[in-house]
Amino acid sequence: MGKVLICRRGRSQQELQALQGLAIGAGATSSDIEFIDEVAAAEADCASDVFLFLLTGALDENLPRDLTKSADGGRRAICVWPEGAADAPPPPGVKTKSYSIVCWSAERLRTAMADDDVICMDTASGDVLAADEPEHLECPK
Repeated sequence: MGKVLICRRGRSQQELQALQGLAIGAGATSSDIEFIDEVAAAEADCASDVFLFLLTGALDENLPRDLTKSADGGRRAICVWPEGAADAPPPPGVKTKSYSIVCWSAERLRTAMADDDVICMDTASGDVLAADEPEHLECPK
């Protein structure tokens, strides 16, 4: 596993500590974890890096941009529903730009962080997040 980069922008110290604890429970070590304010450009050998974004009510307008930028160099963006969150649709852009969205579960986070061939799409309660209907054009009659 590479670095686990936790976006701290707009998050409380309590939220960050809880997310760090969840990441450690999912198999990261304290030395793997870094807190960031901005998603930096990809560096060499960063393909195994994972970004964690907490999906709280205080989402900032830069989240979709950060999710897109985090994919540079093969990195993955994983959004995490807060502990005890009620089921709700993900914020705009999150479902289409995240590598995975996981409920508050070390096991689900471990699965999403460990294998870049596994995509997890969870509701806050841990159910499978419904797939979006694909956009298509109707054929003229």
